[in-house]
Amino acid sequence: KLSLEEFLMNKNYLKFSRIPVYSGNEENITGYVFRQTVFEKLAEDQHELKLEDIKREIVIVPNTMALFTLWEKFLENREHIALIVDEYGGLDGIVTMEDIIETMLGFEIIDEKDTITDMQIYARERWKEKLTRYNLLNKPGAKEK
Repeated sequence: KLSLEEFLMNKNYLKFSRIPVYSGNEENITGYVFRQTVFEKLAEDQHELKLEDIKREIVIVPNTMALFTLWEKFLENREHIALIVDEYGGLDGIVTMEDIIETMLGFEIIDEKDTITDMQIYARERWKEKLTRYNLLNKPGAKEK
């Protein structure tokens, strides 16, 4: 039950325009908030509000949904973010309209606030760091991505 002020104190969220809201654990996403809405409510001195109070519904789609179908769903619902779930309803991830555009165009859109220009290289480096940290690099069955 994070307040808008508490949210603002956590600078990690400020680089995103749409921020997932969860209950209990991070895999139990219940919606999302617009960063801009948080700023507007704080400017209106509505400091007592909780993220829950300004939360929007999030589109939920199966991980088997075709990219084009998801694109149409975004357009139909006028949304830019969706929750991807597996066949059991477990969280697989989050996808944005920007992700789809990048996939269709074949290159990453670099925003003015992006500090990483190639997410694929960054993801590979993070994966190697994780394997090294948990000493999994030389174990049988450990695959390098």
